[in-house]
Amino acid sequence: MESAIQKQIKEDKEEHQMIPNTNTALDEQTKEVEKVCPRCGKPMVQRVAKRGTRSGEHFWGCSNFPKCRYMEKQHVVE
Repeated sequence: MESAIQKQIKEDKEEHQMIPNTNTALDEQTKEVEKVCPRCGKPMVQRVAKRGTRSGEHFWGCSNFPKCRYMEKQHVVE
C-alpha cells in the first residue's frame, strides 16, 4: 500500500510529464544571440534604428562598430 507522500510524488511526476517542453523558444533565441559577423567574426548584437526612414526598426549590427559597419535586417517571428 502506498503512503500519502508516495502518491503525491507519483501524481507530481505524471503532472510534470504533461507540461509541454518550453525550451524550444529559448533554444531559438540562443541561436539568434550567437550570430557572428561574416566580415570580422565578432558577435552580432540587436539594435534599434534611432534616425532616418527606418527609425524604430530592429536590426542586427556588428559589435565591432564603428570599425566594422556590417548589419542585417532582423527577421520578426510572430
